[in-house]
Amino acid sequence: MTAPDFHDLTVIFDLDGTLIDSAPDLTEALNHVLRSEELSPVEPATVRSLVGQGARALIERGLELQGHGLPDEHEADRLVGRFIDYYRDHIADHSVLFPGAEACMDTLSSWGATLAVCTNKPEALTLPLLDTLEISARFAEIIARDSLPEHKPSGVPLTEILHRTKTPHGVMIGDTVTDLGAARNAGLPCFLATFGYGHVEGPLHKKEQRFDDFEALPQMISDLMSAS
Repeated sequence: MTAPDFHDLTVIFDLDGTLIDSAPDLTEALNHVLRSEELSPVEPATVRSLVGQGARALIERGLELQGHGLPDEHEADRLVGRFIDYYRDHIADHSVLFPGAEACMDTLSSWGATLAVCTNKPEALTLPLLDTLEISARFAEIIARDSLPEHKPSGVPLTEILHRTKTPHGVMIGDTVTDLGAARNAGLPCFLATFGYGHVEGPLHKKEQRFDDFEALPQMISDLMSAS
């Protein structure tokens, strides 16, 4: 069978909960903050449900689970700073690519696709994570939460990636309603990982699909692009 020609396509990946299982290290960072406040640690499942909403949301949820009220602005900034300092130093102690992700990227690249990242993780954490996992060189463009004035669910980061890669077509690979919203706002197809952290409920539009593992994803993208 002839391989698809994806030279006019950019495949845009979300990171946390899509390409990378980062919940263990995010959990450790949150628990470091909680222990510093003499509070009990939380389980990774709690963190998975909040990934993508930022360090402040993680910390606030951790405090709520302990029966503590939300911190004021000054206190929140202090706790977020402690979280980020710890996480930066332990950014990939336990984080790994999801099974099949590397082979999927190999296949897409061999078909001519351009690969990119669009994440709501700050750039100061995104780049070290990609470097530590030794996958930075795979991506032609990397746009983080603070790379542009707007971030997901705005469609601006996705359209900016297509502008920079000079490809007329793109697809978004994510796991949350934030990723889905960004794809819809940019007018792009979207594939949602069922193994991710987001668990998007409800029906999807015509050019939106769920996928259960990375092995199936390249052919799913090919089938969708052929039908377009």
